[in-house]
Amino acid sequence: MLYATSGRQAEAEKIRTTPLRQPDDPEAEAFRAIVLVGPTAVGKTAVAHQIARLTGDDVLCADSMSVYRGMDVGTAKPTTAMRHQVRYFGLDLIEPDRPFSVGQFYEYCRTLYREGKIRSDHLVVVGGSGLYIKALTHGLDPLPPASAALRRRAREIYEAGGVEGLLAELERVAPELIPSPRDERNPRRLMRALEIAWQGVRPPRSWHQAKTRGVVVGLDCPRQLLHQRIERRVDEMLERGLVEEVRTLRERYGRLSPTAASAIGYAEISDYLDGRLTLEGARARMVSRTRQLAKRQMTWFRHQEKVVWVSVVPDDDPETTADRILRVLEKHGKAILAV
Repeated sequence: MLYATSGRQAEAEKIRTTPLRQPDDPEAEAFRAIVLVGPTAVGKTAVAHQIARLTGDDVLCADSMSVYRGMDVGTAKPTTAMRHQVRYFGLDLIEPDRPFSVGQFYEYCRTLYREGKIRSDHLVVVGGSGLYIKALTHGLDPLPPASAALRRRAREIYEAGGVEGLLAELERVAPELIPSPRDERNPRRLMRALEIAWQGVRPPRSWHQAKTRGVVVGLDCPRQLLHQRIERRVDEMLERGLVEEVRTLRERYGRLSPTAASAIGYAEISDYLDGRLTLEGARARMVSRTRQLAKRQMTWFRHQEKVVWVSVVPDDDPETTADRILRVLEKHGKAILAV
């Protein structure tokens, strides 16, 4: 049975103001936040927005594509109306023709904290970018900036020997930096690991092994329902003007950064505009890539974070799901961020 409106607000206020530790606990002054994760299209943004409206919290979007200005339709950013109701951070941080890393995102969040723009117990973090979430829950050791020369060197190894060549070189110089089995075939991550290794940096493996302090709340739903939502989202993006958005970005910037250019929707519509795909073919590829992304996201969060999962069923609306999440938080407490 759902709370009445006043009941929801009272519940939210209780979650927001009740201490989760005793005063003598060394973590009593830690930065706490509601952290909401899950696969793309499961409904995280709408639910996080509803929670923020109930609690009066701000929302921090931890999404590696929403940081780009002008990439609005294809990243399903909160609408203008939503931004008038709730204060959002993490959106529109950089032009899409420039690179942006998890390290830059982490430093952005630390700056928000240092300047008092985000406050403990007054923040909802929402996103599907696993590395962004993990940086916030575990911290991030300083890493050297990208090096064009070292990137070219790594690229030459990849072109000559493929993924196996990258793995062999990483095994030789810094085996401790070899990614987890889920990512060890990812050439981009292997090349970045080599850049770091060649500069003598050795991030501790404890970052990969540590558990989240507190809990992260995850949204999940039956596969068939998620696939339906993915198809509906793709169709809505096309109806809302994704083709025109991509055309405008190409005219304004010429070439996007590798990350932005490969984003789901933007890569396919670019192929459509260049005549390499029909619009229907672009749609089909967007649906397929989004399903694959959702699967990878679920695998990541099930292995990398301490998640309490909340299942979404077909009849649930954001308000219903928000109620259930507030009950989970009352029982388990919020996550502690490493800002």
